[in-house]
Amino acid sequence: VAGVPAMSDFLLSPLTWLAIAALLLVLCGKRLQRHMQWLCKALVIVAVLACTPLCANALLWLAERHPGIPDCSAAQDDWPIVLLTAGYDRPPRSASDDAALGKENFERMDTARRLVAADVHSILYVSGGGEERIAESVVVSTLLVQRGIPRDRLRQETHSRTTWENAFALRGDVEQARLVTSPA
Repeated sequence: VAGVPAMSDFLLSPLTWLAIAALLLVLCGKRLQRHMQWLCKALVIVAVLACTPLCANALLWLAERHPGIPDCSAAQDDWPIVLLTAGYDRPPRSASDDAALGKENFERMDTARRLVAADVHSILYVSGGGEERIAESVVVSTLLVQRGIPRDRLRQETHSRTTWENAFALRGDVEQARLVTSPA
């Protein structure tokens, strides 16, 4: 079911483990053996720490420096370009309302324009729907055409609201891509 997290998402969440440990302590606190009480308390502390930005940044740092991750700069020139939209600052008034877009969208558009200019055969997929009446990808595509990207080299995906939905929506059209997004 689209938009419903999988059970594994709940099991991997530190908030789930925090809730389980806290519930065990509240419901069975005095009845638990001493080592189980300490285990639950330790789990609560670890889960709280895992929810902090410090822990998230540490995990990201480890993941980015992992030696098993291949170099993404070796992307092939014949791969399509996928630009993920970055949301609106406010609802757009029209498909050409560039004031509705934030700084991140303009940075991503500039990067995508440079990639398209460097590869005359590339196709640019602009992906992002959002919750407004006019999809983010429509506004971004309109502005890219105004800035010189040929309309026949653009494809729009207008329904997704998250990065996962972007990938799911493009799965039939794109196997490998040069992804244009913002750094974490």
